[in-house]
Amino acid sequence: MPTGLDQAAAARRAYRARLPWFLAVLVFVAVMLVTLLIWRPLQTAARDDARLAFEARAKILHSALAQVTLNRDLDQAKWHAFVQMLDLERHYPGLQGLGFAEQVSAEHLPEFIVQARLSSQLQFTLIPAGERDQYVPITYYSATHAVADSSPLGVDLYADPVCRLALQTARDQARIVVTGPLQRVASDADSARVLLFLPVYEGEPIAGSVARKDGTHCVWTC
Repeated sequence: MPTGLDQAAAARRAYRARLPWFLAVLVFVAVMLVTLLIWRPLQTAARDDARLAFEARAKILHSALAQVTLNRDLDQAKWHAFVQMLDLERHYPGLQGLGFAEQVSAEHLPEFIVQARLSSQLQFTLIPAGERDQYVPITYYSATHAVADSSPLGVDLYADPVCRLALQTARDQARIVVTGPLQRVASDADSARVLLFLPVYEGEPIAGSVARKDGTHCVWTC
């Protein structure tokens, strides 16, 4: 029959056998707590950073809106001078460019192309070509100095379903709208970007009204 000393020794051996498992659980719990304590502030910081970035870009869009509204003889040269004055690369790192796109019906597209070749660039061409009911080609655009993309002038934002949805939402709700991720508008690079659209109305905006769809343009940033 085992003595009391034998029973005590057996209990100590069983305890030692279980000890690594308990330690593993304690370490796991400690790591989880530390991870949560670190992750939650980082998540909050990320949300704050995203909000501040959005607000900064919203200010740029509203500045561009004023430029479009007040400058009736706007052209590509004046748009480029305005954007360069903002010094986007220095003050808004990560922002790659600022543009203006005009909504054009199929009926008025030939007249628009002629005018765009005078005010935008001589080689202004609709991209992609094709017959559609509505077009929103990039009419003026200026990139930051750090961006080496080819010019996106003439690219029809309305031909891209992601951009079209964002443009329609911005138009109907009279507010800034961010697109989902999309491939670069101006190049064949693999990296994706998002665009921010702010509607520009001919007359006062009417939120929720689609009646203005033929008289709405947009300023956008990426």
